[in-house]
Amino acid sequence: MKEFILKTHLLDRSRKLILAPDYVAFENKDLKGKEFTRIEKADIIDFRWRVEQIIWYEISVGTRYVIAFKTQNNTELKVTLRSYFRASQLDIFNDILNICWDNYCAPLVENLADTFYNDQDVILYNHTLNQQGIIFPNGSQLNWNDVSVKDYHSYFTIYKTNTPDIHTRISSKDYEAIKLWSLTKSILRDLTIQDHNR
Repeated sequence: MKEFILKTHLLDRSRKLILAPDYVAFENKDLKGKEFTRIEKADIIDFRWRVEQIIWYEISVGTRYVIAFKTQNNTELKVTLRSYFRASQLDIFNDILNICWDNYCAPLVENLADTFYNDQDVILYNHTLNQQGIIFPNGSQLNWNDVSVKDYHSYFTIYKTNTPDIHTRISSKDYEAIKLWSLTKSILRDLTIQDHNR
């Protein structure tokens, strides 16, 4: 279990985040005895994050870091860190992301990989991944041998390797994006290993 003390607002008190192997708890309330919202790992179905500038009167004064969990009953637990005036919480944010990935997100992707390798379609972010390749929301289909992925600051693209104009763009800030990115990369990695072993 790992605990973090977070600065969530400029004038607010610090808040505690608990990342345990089987649950997440965040001190996002002020009522005595009921300060924490807790969600069980088994209830987490998705995870997303983003980093954005805090702007006052067109001037950047800090950074907002946001991590959010989506549960089976469609509720959301959002954890926000803020840093102001050159103070940085990037190291803390990265530590939290790494733990969240290991504890909660990687198992979700592994379950999706099991579904895929059992010859069942996986649908993420309106993209369908099957044994032949990936089908974009507009109906375009790429065979796995033609698929490439390129990462940008706030989004990534999946495109046809020799024809980049045939592509789809996915915001990294949205739910299902991380799962789509990770599963696609994993499938491509496995295909490369298979090619080398032939």
